[in-house]
Amino acid sequence: MSDAPSFGGIPMYRGPYAPVRAEIDLVDCEVEGKIPAGLAGTFYRVGPDFQYPPRLPTIPFDGEGHVGMFRFKNGHVDYKSRFIRTQRYKAQAAAREALFGTYRNPHTDDPRVRGVSRGTANTTPVYHHGKLFALKEDSPPVALDPDTLATTDDYYTFGGALDSLTFTAHPKIDSETGGMIGFGYEARGEASDDVGVFHIDRHGKLERQVFIKVPYVGMIHDFAVTQKHIAFLVIPMITDVPGMKAGRMHFAWDSTLPTWLGVMRRDGDGRDLRWFKGPERCATHTMGCFSDGERVFIDMDMGTKNVG
Repeated sequence: MSDAPSFGGIPMYRGPYAPVRAEIDLVDCEVEGKIPAGLAGTFYRVGPDFQYPPRLPTIPFDGEGHVGMFRFKNGHVDYKSRFIRTQRYKAQAAAREALFGTYRNPHTDDPRVRGVSRGTANTTPVYHHGKLFALKEDSPPVALDPDTLATTDDYYTFGGALDSLTFTAHPKIDSETGGMIGFGYEARGEASDDVGVFHIDRHGKLERQVFIKVPYVGMIHDFAVTQKHIAFLVIPMITDVPGMKAGRMHFAWDSTLPTWLGVMRRDGDGRDLRWFKGPERCATHTMGCFSDGERVFIDMDMGTKNVG
């Protein structure tokens, strides 16, 4: 019998987490009820789907980006899905095996992929300036054709203007201007305390980028953008470099650390950034936010301990 890794021997990859590993073109999905004849448009989704059985233990979210779209027209809906051709996906396809180690830990990768982007593009699809982007917060966007789902750029840097190694999975699009605001933590590399803030116009030009420092290095999964302010919540999900070198995953919860909320002016250069200290808390996604004068209100999920 082969000693190669297999999905069959790993309970995590059964049931709802079972890999699909198939690219689908389905004309006329079965529909319960009736689709309104006037409904026309496309719904995109993206998620992790393992290309090969992992070479080391990891988490379900570490699969390759697999994008799907439901296209509605004239009372019908068609479905198309494609693996996203990231640098990581293409390297593994050429080797016909998994080459990357545990979650966001390059110290556990096969030496053959040194210098290859680890980005999986498996978290969020965003449409902007005529392109569909598949996003993962540890790497720049991956650009896709919104009609065919073909990967058109596996390391999109807005014409070479992006001065960060990372870009959020949750950028915000201004409903009034059509511009997009994004950020990237660990922007200068593994465990750097640099966070970049990026302002992109409606045509895809990166107009301005500002870099700030955080109180400690860890996961900043989402942020808040109002008409006047930008805010970041830094939680004790720290970047654990010693743990990574020992073979563990990128993050570890440190219950001894406080939470910090940083607020800066949206049109500023970051020098006005103020940090507000709070108790140990865990939060991931912003649900809503607004500014009232100089006060900022943010709705987020919140836990007293690590909810991951």
